[in-house]
Amino acid sequence: MSQSLDETLPSLPQPQVIEELDYEAILARRMSGVIRAGDELGLNLGDYIAQEFDISRILLEDASYAELLVRSRINQVYRAGLLWFASGPDLDHVADRHGVSRLEGEPDEDLRERVRIKVRGSSAAGAQDWWRQHAMRADERVEDVAVTLIPVGPDNQRRGLIELAILAQTADGIPSAEILENVRSVVTSRAVRTLGSSVRVVAETTKGFDVRARVWLRPDAPVTIADGLEARLRKAFARERGLGFDVAPSWIIAQLQAPGVQRVELEGFEAPLIVPETKAPRLETIEIEYRGYDG
Repeated sequence: MSQSLDETLPSLPQPQVIEELDYEAILARRMSGVIRAGDELGLNLGDYIAQEFDISRILLEDASYAELLVRSRINQVYRAGLLWFASGPDLDHVADRHGVSRLEGEPDEDLRERVRIKVRGSSAAGAQDWWRQHAMRADERVEDVAVTLIPVGPDNQRRGLIELAILAQTADGIPSAEILENVRSVVTSRAVRTLGSSVRVVAETTKGFDVRARVWLRPDAPVTIADGLEARLRKAFARERGLGFDVAPSWIIAQLQAPGVQRVELEGFEAPLIVPETKAPRLETIEIEYRGYDG
């Protein structure tokens, strides 16, 4: 579930109260005001403040910078109250307004996403996020939840079976029996389970894939760059994987295209790995062949 802020920030307009800061514009406005006041008094002050080391200009520059700091602080205070910009303790307070508390060691990105899920799933009408938010709060080791409505009964007429597929924060993503039981006890409780519905909690199924790549470096790059590419790919995958996450060859190449890497070619991975919403990809073996310098 962990994602960077840039990746998760929705397409919302910039809040109008947050302004772009421009020191030169502030200084120009102040200088213009002084010149205009001097003209009204019959004084030509423009020649004085145009000189870089004139005391009047220095005072104007100091006042302009002080104004810039005040405006910057106003921006920061307003941002601290917005879910998408708050971080650290400020984000804790934003989350608390929605009844969400930070789990031990939980990064800002995950807390921010749980707040979104809590808000979207606050209705007990059985929406997907209703089940997701309760399943995820049941155990801090739950990384993601897929919610599926299973048609059951004669001719699939009774639609009351909700299946929750759980992805855990483990290397293979498969939850333990303890995690499943913790989730099951919460989502089947009278406070959560909606009338007329049955809930089934299962471990998500994973779809494994291997990566074999040939890598060429730039002429000025140290050969040690190639040694860290596997760790770089695994770290990126752990950050972005999730239920229904399709793995495209271009995504793999982008992760291996570290600074200093000139070219990457994949073997046997021509088409994207399409993963259903109830499954998750599982990165297994990585073989990276260093082919020397290119260009």
